[in-house]
Amino acid sequence: MTFLTGATLVCALNAEAAIWRVNNQGYSADFTDLQFAVSHPTVNNGDTIHVEPSGVSYGTIVCAKQLVLIGPGFKLGLPNGNPDLQANSEMATVNRIQLDAGSEGTVIYGLRIDYANSSSEINVNVSGIIIEGNFFDGTQVYFASNSILSVSNVLIHGNYFDGANAVVQYSNSTVRSYNNIQITNNYFEDGGVDLDDGTTAMSNCTVAFNVFNSDGNNCNVISADVRDNIFNDPTATITTTQNNIHHNLAAGVATLPGGNDNVNGVLMSAIFVGAGSEDAMWTLQAGVDALYPASDATERGIFGGADPYVLSGIPPVPTIYHLLAPTNAQAGTPLQVEISTRSND
Repeated sequence: MTFLTGATLVCALNAEAAIWRVNNQGYSADFTDLQFAVSHPTVNNGDTIHVEPSGVSYGTIVCAKQLVLIGPGFKLGLPNGNPDLQANSEMATVNRIQLDAGSEGTVIYGLRIDYANSSSEINVNVSGIIIEGNFFDGTQVYFASNSILSVSNVLIHGNYFDGANAVVQYSNSTVRSYNNIQITNNYFEDGGVDLDDGTTAMSNCTVAFNVFNSDGNNCNVISADVRDNIFNDPTATITTTQNNIHHNLAAGVATLPGGNDNVNGVLMSAIFVGAGSEDAMWTLQAGVDALYPASDATERGIFGGADPYVLSGIPPVPTIYHLLAPTNAQAGTPLQVEISTRSND
């Protein structure tokens, strides 16, 4: 299965589908409640729901349809984010999205998944899911159900994970199988990928172009292609059994197996720019791409590969990044508004 990303993905899924708006801040929209919108009979498979910025969480969502859920992105203002990407720096927050039977083909883009309790996560119970450009604020992607023994064709791409767990599975003694799970171009502030409990079968799975910034086992997979990643913590470890591990960088002196263009003991202060927003700081310094080229001759880390990380998870739809308008106007008087947009395609 080939995954579509960015503007190509959104256009392909929505050529003849409806677009809906959800806003819980009192502004005019199709819906005020996200779960009500997802479940509403007029919202059909293939439709897009724009989840608009708000300081109030949209709560818990259970989805049994193929939908495209699009938020505005995350970390959109100073001091720690990226200014001038959205005129409104608020995020669109949910606490849990549960993907049940019928939601195969769903895309989740540009949302903040915030911790409210131990079940705060994107809960994947089906195949054919794309999770891209989201901010996991103390939360995780969870391959969860004990009854679902085989999951395939899941893309976890360009997300920002900030929590003790990141991409994990329900722990049990039942043999599970994962096929074509692609975990690419993500930033892991804490936690990592943990999909092997000793009984897992994996095929055609990839962990590539990520930056891991935590201690402990950052990458616990089996029979996977592990490449072009950067392991920033000197105490980080990874599972080496039956994995194809190549073109990675690590601060630790023994994190990676030798050979195959893996490099241990790298001085990370000479790798990253270390300045700017909380995601832009992981840009590579000039010349690093030539010193340590990626397997595809681009660069290692989140800004490498064919589909690099997008700052703040800005979705591939038009955005307003500047808006200047008077706070009040006199009746019958022309209203002057200054607006700047970009396509993000």
